[in-house]
Amino acid sequence: MKKTITKIALFVITCITVISCSITKDLNKGNLILRSNEIFVNGSKVKTDSLSPLLAQKKNNYIIGFPLTAKLHQSSKENSDSIFNKWINKKVKRKKRLISILSKKQVLQLNSYYENLNNWKKKNGEKLEIIDSVKTNISIENLKSYYKNNGYFNSKISSKTIINQNNNKFGKVVYNIKTGNQYALDSVSTNIESKVLESIFNSENNKSILKPNTFFNTKKFELERNRINKLFKNSGIYNFQINSVSFKINLDTTNLNFKIPVEIVIKENKLDNRYLKHKIKKVNLFVEKEDLNTKTKKIFSY
Repeated sequence: MKKTITKIALFVITCITVISCSITKDLNKGNLILRSNEIFVNGSKVKTDSLSPLLAQKKNNYIIGFPLTAKLHQSSKENSDSIFNKWINKKVKRKKRLISILSKKQVLQLNSYYENLNNWKKKNGEKLEIIDSVKTNISIENLKSYYKNNGYFNSKISSKTIINQNNNKFGKVVYNIKTGNQYALDSVSTNIESKVLESIFNSENNKSILKPNTFFNTKKFELERNRINKLFKNSGIYNFQINSVSFKINLDTTNLNFKIPVEIVIKENKLDNRYLKHKIKKVNLFVEKEDLNTKTKKIFSY
């Protein structure tokens, strides 16, 4: 039993070794297959799960240490139909021999099967991921934007490619992030052109999501804009436009207290359609009753 397991294990390892060689043999000189991405934040390695969507390049799916789906895609061919025809007509007697063994119809089906198999490989496989400096730079820009959106305006991000010591056809990309200090909100002021809007806003100013001494995050500004829009519409400003709300952020990256003054700006609408508070003047209630004697319906209003 042990000998059988050993033989199976040896067979699997041999297959992986052979296939691994075949997947790297067509690599251009200097190209490296992406084996992994690593991210270090302020010197500590972090899981890439949370930041993975920001990386423009991800490794192929690996099964027992081998990119099987990439090999599947690599084995597919362009113009599979013409390749099959070229193969079957390469030798004079090949087509005749196949027809005698199978049939003319089955030989034609072979072509169809070959084409379908080739399409299946393309659909279920994936292109071999080669480390690309352009995509690496895109990843760096994505990471910078992410940290800026979370208040790290002085972050520094670099990358380096490390060649695998066991197989120089593979490599990994290491991202090194130094976040710097996270900025917080300083004073939060308002500039509201309409007195009507200003009165409504001030009545619920304590519910504002933007509060002094809380960390900067762009999501907070989006939530605040939606809150203001809902507040005005629920207060009778039915024609209020959300694009009337904007924010002025006075960022000074040389400021050593790492705080940002914020101004909420709410503009008035056009002169012919100013923001006004609408009120319900009259409510009409219609009740439908059936007269049992005449079997007719009557409508009463109140």
